[in-house]
Amino acid sequence: DPFLVYRFEEGGEFLLELRDVRYHGNNYWEYSIEIDTQPFVLNTYPLAVAAERPARVELIGFSIPENQFAEFQGPPVRAKATELELPLGETISNPVALVVTDLPLTSEQSQQHATVEDAQAVSIPTGINGRLSHEGEIDCYVFDAKKGDRLTVEVTARRRLSAIDSHLRILDNSGKQLQLSDDLKIGKRGFSDSLIENWTVPADGKYVIELRDVHLRGGPRFVYFVEFTPSKPYFQLFADTDKTQLAPGSAGVIFVRAVRKNGFSGEIQSRGILWNS
Repeated sequence: DPFLVYRFEEGGEFLLELRDVRYHGNNYWEYSIEIDTQPFVLNTYPLAVAAERPARVELIGFSIPENQFAEFQGPPVRAKATELELPLGETISNPVALVVTDLPLTSEQSQQHATVEDAQAVSIPTGINGRLSHEGEIDCYVFDAKKGDRLTVEVTARRRLSAIDSHLRILDNSGKQLQLSDDLKIGKRGFSDSLIENWTVPADGKYVIELRDVHLRGGPRFVYFVEFTPSKPYFQLFADTDKTQLAPGSAGVIFVRAVRKNGFSGEIQSRGILWNS
């Protein structure tokens, strides 16, 4: 869907044109247009805030005054897709997508950490708030791990309207690539964020997470959050609700596919329904 911001230098009458890119259409191709004069917030820096803790974030978007910050209390809900209306001057902003976490948060240091040699040290578990501030920027984070540890590194950026198309690697202490992830897939949907899941540490030592934009772009909107944790068994459920046909007062069958992750082997129960597949 298109999003347009324009500053009118002179008053007058103007024309707003909307069409399908292929000039197609029918009675069911409905749309809604919202026009407003207030600033529009796309995302924030940092991108993730601690649950139930005071937070201060820089607002990023269109028609926002320079160095505009919002201060608020982090909500109790811990989720990767929470939308909040943030204080914006004397009013409130449009709903803004934030990550709310109970992980210990690490902020990216201001000094350069683009190589294995000058990587910023982090501990496991942690959530890393960072930004690729300029073109060509690469951010590296070094950590200690033991042989046999199983670790998961997940980047949240584009899913929260960041401009990053992330490229994620795990390197050894000499800079040799051990794992790489560009795009991730959840069910049948692909995303431009990256995920390295259930990686097994080959030997005791230091390792490095390297993160960059796949096209080496950067700027104020290139914010990210890296969730870096020991891997835990879990499951995902995908329901084919488009195959469910219901009439008023009737019941139907919902087909559900269970995907077991990281060694999860238990039963999955919900509202008296049991899935073993």
